[in-house]
Amino acid sequence: MNIRCPACGESFKLEDYLKDQALVQAIKMLPEFGQHGRLIFEYCELFRVGSPLKSRKLLRLLQEILEMWKARRFSYHKRTYEISQEGLLQAMHTVCNQQMRTPLSNHNYLKKVALGIAEEESKERSKEDERKFRERESVAKVGDRMEAVADIPGKVRELLDKIG
Repeated sequence: MNIRCPACGESFKLEDYLKDQALVQAIKMLPEFGQHGRLIFEYCELFRVGSPLKSRKLLRLLQEILEMWKARRFSYHKRTYEISQEGLLQAMHTVCNQQMRTPLSNHNYLKKVALGIAEEESKERSKEDERKFRERESVAKVGDRMEAVADIPGKVRELLDKIG
């Protein structure tokens, strides 16, 4: 079966490329990204893995992205940033929408875009953690007050016994 590349228009035989084990592994890896496999592949195309298809490079890129995807974190300038899968997708979408004049050589451009998203998510997480902490604290205070109110008859009895 002949397939035509949508980017360059070159025609090639699918069977020839399926013989390449790296390409088979890359194809098997795409379902791990769920419905976002097309966006991930579009991002990989920014590295010019197209015609002729450089399957080992594609596989390496997918493995690196999958590592960030599963770990939900990335390292940039010796710091580690946590990012949700949605945040990583948003960063990839932003990078894919840029007009790239030269092919990407590494993930640093993606990481720069993801950095802002990761910091924003971190602020949101800290606000949520603070809100949950205050909520637990107020519940604990109300619980202490309820115990004090419940023990009033006992305290009154103690005072009456002292007065006697």
